[in-house]
Amino acid sequence: ATLNGYGGATTRAYTFAGTQGAVVVNASASGLRSAHGTAIGVDVLTDSTDIRLVSSSVSDVDAAVDTTMSPESPTKDPWAYGYYVGADAGDVTMRGCAVDLAGQYGEADIHDLTGDATWHSTCRAD
Repeated sequence: ATLNGYGGATTRAYTFAGTQGAVVVNASASGLRSAHGTAIGVDVLTDSTDIRLVSSSVSDVDAAVDTTMSPESPTKDPWAYGYYVGADAGDVTMRGCAVDLAGQYGEADIHDLTGDATWHSTCRAD
C-alpha cells in the first residue's frame, strides 16, 4: 500500500446498502478477520429501510487485535461489531446473537447510529 499506515479495509459478512424491504432468516457468519480495520458481521448502511433479520448469529469476529495501529493511518479504528446500523438506515429490526468479538479499540453486539433500530438478543447464558 502506498498510504502511510494503511493496512486494509473493513471486513463485512453481510452488507445491506440501498436495500428496501428485506427479510433474512437463519443467517450466520463466523471467522471474520480484519488485519487492521473494523470487522462487522451484519452491516446495514446508506439508505436501507425496512430490514428484518430473524434468527441470525455472528461469532468469532477479530478486528486488528494482534497489531498496533499507526496514528496516521487512514484506516478506520479497528472495532469488532456483531451488528452495525448506519446513520442513514431506517426501520431496522434484528434478532440475533453475537459472541466472541475482539477488537483492538473495543467490541459491541450492536452499534446503532440511528438510535432507533430494534435489537433482540437471542444469546443464552450458560
